[in-house]
Amino acid sequence: MAHLAEYATGTGWRQTSKAQPPITDPYVETFMYWANGGGTVLDLAGERLNLRTAANAAVKLAEVVERVRMQYLKRAEAAANVALRRRHGL
Repeated sequence: MAHLAEYATGTGWRQTSKAQPPITDPYVETFMYWANGGGTVLDLAGERLNLRTAANAAVKLAEVVERVRMQYLKRAEAAANVALRRRHGL
């Protein structure tokens, strides 16, 4: 949304192949609408993104990442405790 001026003038990064996938349409249309209970949908040059679905997926990913982080933190704590006990002969 921040670069709509560039897309309107045909100089957007994807229109000039600086970003992928390229957009071949020189004048990109933007459309945003709110579905009844279905979230907000952003359509940029025919590519649609349901913002609610994307946000829900991001939350689920964050939950998985946190579980993995906690597993590695527990392992690191256990290893540090073992090393500390060995060092001090406990």
